Amino acid sequence: MPEKSKIKANFIDRAINFVAPRAGIERMRARAVMAMTDEFTGASRDRRSMFNFFPRSESPDDVADKYTRETLVERSRWLVRNNAIASGTIDSNCIYSIGPGLNFKSKPKKEILGLTEEQAKKIGNEIENEISIFAESTECDIERTLNFYEKQNQTLGQIFEAGGCLTYLPYLKRGKNPYGLKIQTIEYERLNNKDNAADSATLVQGVQKDENGAPTNYHICSVYPDSKTIGTRNWNIIPAYKDNDLKNILHHFVPRRPGQTRGIPYLAPIIEYLYTITGLRKAELDAIVVQSFFAMIIETEGARGVNTKKLNAETGAKPKDDDIKLGPAVILDLKPGEKAVFGKPERPNSTFDSFLNSCYQEIGIGLNQPAQIMMKNYNTSYTSAQAAFLDVWKFYIMKRVFTIRSFCEPIKENIIFEAVVSGRLKLPGFLNDIRLRRAWLNGQWVGPSRGQIDPVKELTAAQMADDYGYKTSEQITEEIYGGDFNDNIAQKKYEIQLKTDAGMPIGKTPAPAPAPPQDPNQSQDGNPAPGAPA
Repeated sequence: MPEKSKIKANFIDRAINFVAPRAGIERMRARAVMAMTDEFTGASRDRRSMFNFFPRSESPDDVADKYTRETLVERSRWLVRNNAIASGTIDSNCIYSIGPGLNFKSKPKKEILGLTEEQAKKIGNEIENEISIFAESTECDIERTLNFYEKQNQTLGQIFEAGGCLTYLPYLKRGKNPYGLKIQTIEYERLNNKDNAADSATLVQGVQKDENGAPTNYHICSVYPDSKTIGTRNWNIIPAYKDNDLKNILHHFVPRRPGQTRGIPYLAPIIEYLYTITGLRKAELDAIVVQSFFAMIIETEGARGVNTKKLNAETGAKPKDDDIKLGPAVILDLKPGEKAVFGKPERPNSTFDSFLNSCYQEIGIGLNQPAQIMMKNYNTSYTSAQAAFLDVWKFYIMKRVFTIRSFCEPIKENIIFEAVVSGRLKLPGFLNDIRLRRAWLNGQWVGPSRGQIDPVKELTAAQMADDYGYKTSEQITEEIYGGDFNDNIAQKKYEIQLKTDAGMPIGKTPAPAPAPPQDPNQSQDGNPAPGAPA
C-alpha cells in the first residue's frame, strides 16, 4: 500500500507558525484531516456539492426520539387513510405474507422423544386440535372480536403502519372455552413513560430495561393519547415475562440498529413523496375537471358588455341572475361587435404519467416493492413479471417469518403450556426439560402460496426438482399450493378407491420428467460415441 503523501507547510503556514504556533498546529491538523477525507469523495468537506452536508451521528433512540417518532406515526396513519398507494401496499403485504392466516402443522421430533411415526402423527394431530380450539374462536381475543388468524393480520398491519405494536397475553377464564389465555393488541401510541416522565438510561418511550438493555416492564397508558373518551388517565406497568418464564407481553417491531428501543413506520422513507404526489394528483385532477368545460371569453367593442337579456338556452340561471352559464348546445345572441372566443384545453398533461412512473420506481425501492407489483400493473413480459414476483416474494417471506417468530410462536407455546398444565395434553418432560419442550413444539407454520404465472412451466420445473431429489413432494405442495402433502395423499387414496369401485377412470398418469441433457461425446449405453476423443 503506497505511503500517504505528507502535508507540507506553505508560505502562509510558516507565517502563522511564526506568529501563533498553536494556531499553526491546528491549521496543519485541519489540513491533514482534509487530505485524508479527500480519499473518499463522500467525506469531502471542501467540495461545493457537499458543502452543506454535515449530518450528525446519533444513537438509535435519539434519532427516533418521542416527538420525531410520534410525528412519523401520525403522518403514516394519515397516508394510510387518504393515500391509495400507502393503504394498498400495506394491505397487499398482509395478504401475501399472512393471507387468511398461518396454520400450524405439528411435527414432534420423534427421534428425540422416542416415538414411532404413528405415535408422532397421533400426538401431532392432538396438538393441532388444541391450537384450533383456541385459534378458531373469537374467545381468544380479549375483546371477543377477532380470532387468532385475524389477529395475525391486524398485528402485521400495525407493524407496517405505526412501526410496531404490543400483544398482551393475560389470563381470563370465561364461558365454556377451555383456555383462559387471551390476546390483547395494544396500539403503539399507548406505550409511553408513566406520568409522561422524561426518558432515562433504563426507561425509554415506555420500555423499562435492565442494565443489559433487555426489556423488563412496559408502561401502558389506560387511554389513547388526546382521546375524547372521558376517564382518568393512568398507567399499567406490565412485566415482560410471566412467573413461568413465558412471555407476558410481545413487542413487535424491527430494530434496524443495535440498542433501538422502538420501531418506525414502514412508510417513513417515502412519507414526503407520497404526500407530495397526493397533492399533485389532486391538482391535476382539478385542472382536468376545470378544462372539461370550455372556457369562454367575450370580446366586445368599447367595453359595452354582453347583452345577458338575450342569451338563449342558459342553464342553471335564476330569474334575476345576470351571470352567463354555459351548457350543452347553448346558443348565444351577442350584440354587434361582440365575439365569443373559446379557450383551448391543456389537460391532461401528456408528461404527467411518465413523471409519476419515475416517482413510483423510487417509491417502490423504498418499500421493497417492484413498481409493477406495487401499482398492480401487469403488462410486462413473462420473464419480467416472474423476476418481479420472485423479488417481492422474498420480502413477503421475510415478513411471514417475522410474524411467526414475533407473534405466532410465543402464543403457541403459551397455549400448549396451558394445555399440559390443565391435563388436556400428555407431553412427558414438557414442563421440566427445555430440550423435550422444543421437541414437542416442533412444527411448521403454513401460509398462502406464491401462486403461478405459467402453471405448465412451473409444474414441470417442480416435477424435475422432485425427481432429481432437489425438493420433496411435501415442499412443492406447500410452496405452490399451500396445502399438506400427507393430507392430499390420504384424500387421493380415498378418491381412487371410490372411482375404482364405481368403475370410473382414475385419471392420467403424470408424464415422466425429461431426461437430463445427453453428453454429445457419450453414447446411450454409456460408452464413448464413435469418433469421440479418447
